[in-house]
Amino acid sequence: MKAKNYTIKDIAREAGVSIGTVDRVLHKRGKVSAQALKKVQEVMDRIDYKPNLIARTLKSGTSVHFHVLIPNPEKDDYWKRCALGLQKASNELNAYGAQITIQPYDTSTNNAFLNSANKVLEQKTDGILVAPLYSAESMEFFNTCKDRNIPYVTINTFIEESNPVSFIGQDLRQSGKLAGRLMHLSRHHAKNVAVVHLHEDYQNSRHLTEKEKGFRDYFKNAGIRVLTIKVDQDASTDKIMHLFNGLVPDGLFITTSKTYLLEPLLRKLPKQTCVIGYDLIDQNTQLIRNGLIDFLIHQNPKQQGYIGLNYLFDYLILKKALPKKKLLPLEVIIRENMESFLT
Repeated sequence: MKAKNYTIKDIAREAGVSIGTVDRVLHKRGKVSAQALKKVQEVMDRIDYKPNLIARTLKSGTSVHFHVLIPNPEKDDYWKRCALGLQKASNELNAYGAQITIQPYDTSTNNAFLNSANKVLEQKTDGILVAPLYSAESMEFFNTCKDRNIPYVTINTFIEESNPVSFIGQDLRQSGKLAGRLMHLSRHHAKNVAVVHLHEDYQNSRHLTEKEKGFRDYFKNAGIRVLTIKVDQDASTDKIMHLFNGLVPDGLFITTSKTYLLEPLLRKLPKQTCVIGYDLIDQNTQLIRNGLIDFLIHQNPKQQGYIGLNYLFDYLILKKALPKKKLLPLEVIIRENMESFLT
């Protein structure tokens, strides 16, 4: 018989003691003779008994409160998909006494992250799920969490020195290498390619710099010129073209999910230009259908949110050891397979 089928009554019967004695041993309360304690422990060791911690939580009426710190889902379709995963996990975990509060932050300024992070720290929280887009500000927040013994799980961006309980997302440098490989396979004779960072402080954003490093690693010693282009939100197509220093790139690697914002530029480039972006948001899928994007690398934000909350629950309630990293697959989306990912 497996351990999960054993009840307190079963243990009491096999140990030859009362149910009350087993209950006192399990909950470490009341007096138990050394002989009775030994009998109960021998049975529990033999059957590898583990109490049902979820049932214990429900019975005790205790609850845990998790906070989620992510970019505002109402302003970004990528994070709206993450919020769907959070909602699914929340619906499942509410039955076990878990309360979930999403604290969104604006990505227009770095200080907006700290403002939202401080709002979380002003409240009672048992654990935090964080998407740390800005490295410096995130480390300031994580150091405070460590000082207060607040556990945190990170998604989307892995910052090695932050030492989270666990990270859920992709290997971003490998993601960049994959983009390089895709571009090389589709444009063997490319001479000039560009990495395009959109609307973000990319030098302070590990999720962008790691992708670029991987992309550049792939083309190292390949005789291909790699430009880095930072595009501001109000930049016109002509202004962006000027950033290419008179060169017409053979390929563009856009490091965020906002490739669709470059649609006017993409329509001006030669048809043979290879365009690689990220994520199955509606605007990008339309551009893939229209042939303006060749490849999308799917980061699965919905799954990141879902797993992230469940990991917090497993760690705090079930006392499970979590993997340091839960790396999601690097899924490549093209026009021919996209519909299967959308169903």
